[in-house]
Amino acid sequence: MRRLLFGLLITDLILGVLIFLFLDFKSFLSFEVAFASSAFVILVSFESYKRAVLKSLEQMETSSNPDEIDKIEDPFDLYEEEENKASLDPKKLLEEEKQRVKSLKNLKESIKESKNFFSFPKIISYGVLAIGFIFLEKEGYLTIFVYLISLAIPIIVTVWLLLNQELKDVSKT
Repeated sequence: MRRLLFGLLITDLILGVLIFLFLDFKSFLSFEVAFASSAFVILVSFESYKRAVLKSLEQMETSSNPDEIDKIEDPFDLYEEEENKASLDPKKLLEEEKQRVKSLKNLKESIKESKNFFSFPKIISYGVLAIGFIFLEKEGYLTIFVYLISLAIPIIVTVWLLLNQELKDVSKT
């Protein structure tokens, strides 16, 4: 995470200076607002995802029940060994599958899963993105081409840093 933050800051500094020197102030302001808000969204999303993964790992470690492990490894019972499965009536099989699918996705599970997508920090980060755009538009500082390109730059830097790290990890083994 530190490496990502450092890479984003260095990229912002270099590109910000270049835009300030070679383009106008409106382009510089559009760049900074778009870059900062996009980077904020990425960093908050990474933290949220990290928290969700760690929470899932904690739950997996605390539950040593083999049935729960089987649900994770084989959620659709593809490897279930039933000798009389072929002899059942197709209508009965369809009804059993419908009941099983309904029981898998109840309201509680849906709400629990949606908490990862609708966390307060994520909502704030997307709000900063929207407010920054509205501010630039209302004040007449928006350079749309620079703004759109600047939204993509933190994503490109993040992907590049992650792929670079992955290649380093693979080459060490």
